[in-house]
Amino acid sequence: MYKEKSSIENREILFGDFVFRKGINVTVRKGVKWHGAEGEFAARPTKKEGLSDKRKALIVISQTAIHHFRNLPAKVIDLEHDRRARTYSGLLKGMREAYGEDFSENEYVTVVFFKVRKRQ
Repeated sequence: MYKEKSSIENREILFGDFVFRKGINVTVRKGVKWHGAEGEFAARPTKKEGLSDKRKALIVISQTAIHHFRNLPAKVIDLEHDRRARTYSGLLKGMREAYGEDFSENEYVTVVFFKVRKRQ
């Protein structure tokens, strides 16, 4: 299985589900790599099964925060960009799909707050 990686250095962030809400969005990322990221980033969907997807967006990251996954506040989960992940169990399922079934509720995650500036 081919795994793409987002790159802070290249100011690019990948989304498995390329759907966004109006206003403030949240994406939860495993680990602390994204903590401290801010400003404009190119967003694009991950490649699924070799399909080419040319959709893009420009997002602006305003803030990040580190939590243990199990301690994520409900008000943060409510802001998740993907409606299927706006419950604790839905987000946990999504994290395990993205990072593997061994993803633990005890892991540190970075919550990334952002707005979509432009879609292409």
